[in-house]
Amino acid sequence: MKTIHKPMQFIFLLTSIFSSLLFASPELIVINADIRTADSTKMRANAFAVEAGKFIAVGTNEEISKFAESNTRVLDAEGKSILPGFIDSHTHLSSGTKIVTGINLTGIREKSVWLDMIADRVKTMEPGEWLLGGRWDYTLENKGLPTRWELDEVSPNNPVALSDIDGHSMWVNSLAIEKANIRANSEVPMGGQILLDEFTAVPNGILLEGAMELIWDAPTYIRDSDLAREKIDQVLDYANSFGITSVHDMSSRIELDKYKDLALNKKLYVRVFWGQHSKFSQEADSTNDQNEIKQLLKQYKVHDQDYGPMIEYGFIKYVIDGVLSTHTAALIDPYSDRPEIIGEPFYIQGEINRLVKRANALGMPVAIHAIGDRGVKMALNAFEYSGNTSLANRIEHIEIIEPRDVERFKRLKVTASMQPNHGTGVIGKYITSRV
Repeated sequence: MKTIHKPMQFIFLLTSIFSSLLFASPELIVINADIRTADSTKMRANAFAVEAGKFIAVGTNEEISKFAESNTRVLDAEGKSILPGFIDSHTHLSSGTKIVTGINLTGIREKSVWLDMIADRVKTMEPGEWLLGGRWDYTLENKGLPTRWELDEVSPNNPVALSDIDGHSMWVNSLAIEKANIRANSEVPMGGQILLDEFTAVPNGILLEGAMELIWDAPTYIRDSDLAREKIDQVLDYANSFGITSVHDMSSRIELDKYKDLALNKKLYVRVFWGQHSKFSQEADSTNDQNEIKQLLKQYKVHDQDYGPMIEYGFIKYVIDGVLSTHTAALIDPYSDRPEIIGEPFYIQGEINRLVKRANALGMPVAIHAIGDRGVKMALNAFEYSGNTSLANRIEHIEIIEPRDVERFKRLKVTASMQPNHGTGVIGKYITSRV
């Protein structure tokens, strides 16, 4: 009796597996498509076959059509383009749950329409229930920031806390201010501000940057309602509808736990590379504890045997400045339309230096939100101080940059993580007049 050596057994096993995949009866075949692949050796194709939710073959119409059997669905794409799934490298999906369960003012120009929508939404709620959501943009109508008293007229019995389009400001009514015990002299984190009425010097209903924490810390404010947790599924489905299959998400650990629950039940259809906010969240800062970092990396690493890697605890997120729309982005020179303001960074240089170096020393990449040229320069200074060029460090948004800082990105191996809206969405609205 002949003996088959282990190397040969291994080859036979690979051949068997490959053959079973190659000649499996596919459930779906797509032909006549303009397919762009992620394979550098074969960038274009016309057809593919799918079985059990996985691609089993990609090639020409002739090659793939041979796999069709009587139970195979054949779809003619009629020349339409098919691309690999998109990776959105900067998301805050938790804000989406507030939009789904609260109110969505995205893209609506007139404040009068906002107020009508809020009035209608409040009618469906129980008295005392918080109305969240928002994404209002006062620059569309450009008639100034809204006030608490306008909200009071349409929502006297429900606390209202609505984030703006950037997520760096919040519009609240008097009941929300009362429940959060906000006063004109309430202490706020560096860079935060409670805007005051110019005549009465009382809070006018607009909270900038870190001042929003006063609302988040209010005893009755419910950030993690059962309804909101359930609606994260809808937010993920919405992302899928645009072809997004992976995200770099910068939400709270509340959402991260929800992602893990979905993944363990094979209901997570978006891969999540997660970044923890070191500030502007209700969690304790875990970036100073190596053992805790290691535990979090292990706890939130989810690899599905069928679908592969689904969740990874990937980086630390810091926010160094605000946004141009409310003059909170940190600039080198004063704002043109408000020459008394340059925008205060949320850290002093030495502090952000130490935070970045500490996170990098623990093996964690760092992402820093920086919109103004002073903020960008401080972020680059911090990465230079850290001295770690092996990790995927990055700066988010970068709406304004001092020209001589451009080459530093390459030299320090820092990724310029600019999203299209931050490159084009603000030009013509307020960036020209302010800088």
